[in-house]
Amino acid sequence: MTVARRSVGGVPGPSIPKPDPEQAMPTKQQGEQQAGEENQECRQRDTVIGEQVLHALGRPGDLQRVKVRRLWKDHYRVNVFVGAGTEAAWVAHSYFLVADGDGNVAEFTSRITRRY
Repeated sequence: MTVARRSVGGVPGPSIPKPDPEQAMPTKQQGEQQAGEENQECRQRDTVIGEQVLHALGRPGDLQRVKVRRLWKDHYRVNVFVGAGTEAAWVAHSYFLVADGDGNVAEFTSRITRRY
């Protein structure tokens, strides 16, 4: 970063740093790309968490989907939806858990019993 000196009436003034073009704020495109990468990481983490829940629980025959929702920091709620059709889906199992940034489950707030 370079520094420019301002002078007022011939007297040197305070130093004002000039921005370095290499440290400029990211463009909108760079910001969108970074947000897309973060969303991809979140989806991958949620998939890993959901797979671990299904591994512990077993896979219901009428499984619709597993919804992983981040509550705060490393705490998540996982809902397992079952049903004959998308309009008839209901939450059959719901768990609160703690997982790391990669989706590895560290602890469940309630024990998961294998049911399927």
